[in-house]
Amino acid sequence: MVKGIKKTAKILKIFVASILLVLATIPILLSNSSIQNFIAQSITQELSFRLNSKVTLGKIEYKLFNSVKLNDLYIQDMERDTLIYVDETKANFNLRAILNGKIIFTGLEFRNLYGNLKVDTTGHTNLDFVIKAFQKPKKKSSSVITYKIDHLKIKNSRFSYSKQNGKPTLNASILNPDSLQISNINADIILHLLRKDTLSAEIKSLSLRERSGFTLKKLSTQLQASTKGAKIQFIELLLPASHLNLTDIELKYDSLSDFKHFVEKVKWNAPINNSSISFGDFSAFIPEFKNAYKHVVTLKGQVSGRISSLRFKKMELKYGKSLSLNADLDLSGLPYINETFIYGQVNELKADKRDIQDIISGLTKKPFVLPKELNQLGTVIYKGNISGFLSNLVAYGNLKTNLGSISTDILVQLENKLKDLKYNGTVKSNNLELGRLLSNKNLGKASFSFNTNGIKKTGAAV
Repeated sequence: MVKGIKKTAKILKIFVASILLVLATIPILLSNSSIQNFIAQSITQELSFRLNSKVTLGKIEYKLFNSVKLNDLYIQDMERDTLIYVDETKANFNLRAILNGKIIFTGLEFRNLYGNLKVDTTGHTNLDFVIKAFQKPKKKSSSVITYKIDHLKIKNSRFSYSKQNGKPTLNASILNPDSLQISNINADIILHLLRKDTLSAEIKSLSLRERSGFTLKKLSTQLQASTKGAKIQFIELLLPASHLNLTDIELKYDSLSDFKHFVEKVKWNAPINNSSISFGDFSAFIPEFKNAYKHVVTLKGQVSGRISSLRFKKMELKYGKSLSLNADLDLSGLPYINETFIYGQVNELKADKRDIQDIISGLTKKPFVLPKELNQLGTVIYKGNISGFLSNLVAYGNLKTNLGSISTDILVQLENKLKDLKYNGTVKSNNLELGRLLSNKNLGKASFSFNTNGIKKTGAAV
């Protein structure tokens, strides 16, 4: 009996030792270059077969127990164009989790990645065939493999996006949402939770540059997202001369496919805390803002709606020494600024001659001087509404000045790429101190109603 127990124990020890020897040998074998090349060939053959497209992989380097590096990964789309190329991919994984049917990357890093996304006229992308190839069959299974990425880094990467039959890029310095060329992409992202329909993530930093010159110095945020919506705790956005701070943002969409038409389909609700915006940072959207970095506006309020149809509520803007605005604003037609319809309810607009001249001269890149007689008006307070396109704006409301009140109903037209101003309309007043305005003691208060029109061309007087 005792001999039998000893013999069984001896066999068990040999068995366990054999298993440990095999487990110890596997990492050593995987470190062998010949075996690594064999694995690389097997992976590319399997991916090529599954995707029915060309896939190549230069080299695999496996480090003991939990680290692997892939070099020169290339995936071709169905039109034989580059879909993805990655110069170097590093992956750290949890070996124990793999044995439990879970693939957990504790760290994933891409260096010199290039992604090329194209959308056809039906809304399908050149990535759809990859998604379809890896879709799980809709049937119940007792063994489900769970995929998870804890930490993602992207370094010195590029991304290209093009929409078939989209608007052509006529000027490379103007951002075209139908044709994007993004470079210098660097990202550090922590994914707290990744399941079938839920994501909790933190973007510690994201920076990039679009070919139009639009530059994102840093974006940081925390979010929770599902297939129907997302809640973002905060967004801190740094541009070369701007700082935008938003909290408690909500995004709503019907499905993740709405992100293919982000501008038209994804709804925003975003409170804006005290932030500063420089006109020059947005010259890729409005070319006239180029080099206008000294023109900084501080603002707060709330933004809602889709990007193509935005609503700004309780907006408070300040510029210079006296200019301030309290208004509600609707913009329909973005991101194409010249095609955007504007409706603004101006609760209060304060401005003096100096700040108005400063803004206009900054936008037109030319000296702009209003008549000296307007100094007598002091700080002007306007209440009313503004509606129309930038090339054809109607301003209806009431001006309160040091010399009395004036009501206006004026059409303002900005021509020659917003450099020339043309206006006509009706001006009324019941108590304007005309004598003080014209520095003429022989004149007193005046009541009037008249039509007016004028032109202010670049470099010329009104």
